[in-house]
Formats: sequence, C-alpha cells, structure tokens
Amino acid sequence: MTAARLWLAALVAVSIAACTATPLPSLSVSESGHVELQTLPPESVQTPAACMAALMTATLVRHPRSGAGLADTDGHVVAVIWPFGYFARDDGGRLAVIDGSGTVLAHEGDLVSVGGGFAGDDESTWTGCGGIAAVLPPAPS
Repeated sequence: MTAARLWLAALVAVSIAACTATPLPSLSVSESGHVELQTLPPESVQTPAACMAALMTATLVRHPRSGAGLADTDGHVVAVIWPFGYFARDDGGRLAVIDGSGTVLAHEGDLVSVGGGFAGDDESTWTGCGGIAAVLPPAPS
C-alpha cells in the first residue's frame, strides 16, 4: 500500500472515530421556529471529508438529540448528523430540513433518501454526508 493510501485510510478512520466519540447534545428550538441540527464540521478546501457510500431511505422525523432523524418501516428511529450548513425550522407545523443555500429539502413525514452511513458498530446515528432527497410517491394509475 502506498504512503498516500495509508494516509487516506488513517484520515477516514480518524473522521469516523470523531463522529462516534462525540455524544450528541440535546438540541433546542428557538422562538423563531429555527431548529438546531447536529451537523458535520465544515470541510477544508485542501482536504475534503470522505463520505460513506450507503443510502438510507426512511421517514423524516423529529429527534430529541439531532433535531431531525430517520424512522424506518419498522419504527426504528436513528439520529442523523447532517451535512455542515443544514438547519431546520417549523414550516406550517411540520419540521423542514434546509440546506446551506436555504433550499427546503424535505418536511417531517416525507419519505427521504439520505446518503452516508453508520459509523462503525453504532447503528443509532447515521452520518448524512451524501445529501438528502425527498422520495416522491408513485403516481396514481
């Protein structure tokens, strides 16, 4: 293995360890309806963060630790560490997840696909680093 690959493997391992070693704090809602989301740190231009290549499709729900989480069809709910710059707010009584440019990506109750993955053996927190997309229901026939 080349030195560059060893360095990259060490960087990915440290990044994953940092995500799993940091407990998620309790988050709050401001008076304006802004909901704080647990997010990844900002990426360095020189060293962009590695992103796991899994995809989770689940229902967007409120989560007490990460602000917004994902519930699968069995009702298992996981916290999400969202990409840097993401936030949420109340939007007509439903939580809306918004990216760093201000685009509403999805609402509470929507079926969404979130790129990323679980860090190590901890399957209680999904690291969402590959973006989020609402999954449209099939058109009626």
